[in-house]
Amino acid sequence: MRPLLVWLLEPEVSAEALSAAREAGLDAVLLRRPGASAQAMVEGVRQVKAAGLAAIVNDRLDVALALCTPCQLRHDSLPPRLARAVAPNLPLGASVHGQEQVDEALAAGVDYLIFGHVFATRSKPGLPPRGIVALRALAASVDVPVLAIGGISPDHAGEVAASGAAGVVVGSGIAAHRAATDVARFRRALDDAQGAAHRTVRDLREVLRCACV
Repeated sequence: MRPLLVWLLEPEVSAEALSAAREAGLDAVLLRRPGASAQAMVEGVRQVKAAGLAAIVNDRLDVALALCTPCQLRHDSLPPRLARAVAPNLPLGASVHGQEQVDEALAAGVDYLIFGHVFATRSKPGLPPRGIVALRALAASVDVPVLAIGGISPDHAGEVAASGAAGVVVGSGIAAHRAATDVARFRRALDDAQGAAHRTVRDLREVLRCACV
């Protein structure tokens, strides 16, 4: 299975941009909208799914539960063990930056991890990147899929995929007005990577599209 490509999306974009991104090879959208209402988040998830993409809700466990949509727990979200207690069947991911967070997330039974920031990024000024070596070590040490985030460009994407990561999460590297072009560049880099088909990619793809019951 090819590595996953996830678009970290904060502002709203058009249905046309989402459809173009899907046709170019996008797999999923991680909706991160600080301060947005629950209704706005619900509409965002519905728009993403209508475009044929998997949707992940950042932080908002209430919206994720209401729509049976995977929820991404930030490092300052509800702790994974509490989120799992509230939502025993909901696909959950956790953002991790160190071993303590990894251990806590795995003990709670999360379905996947997002690790970063892997490379230097303007969104984390002054903070050193954790690097590809740390990503490779994490992917090899856990039994759940790991997605990489942070400063990832098409030039880095192949290296990330070859490290054992199940895929990448890209924010500013994909612009709404050129979504198809940007996604296609990432897709080519990921698909060309040697050894990119991580053994847990298929499982993660199924997790992101499943309905909780």
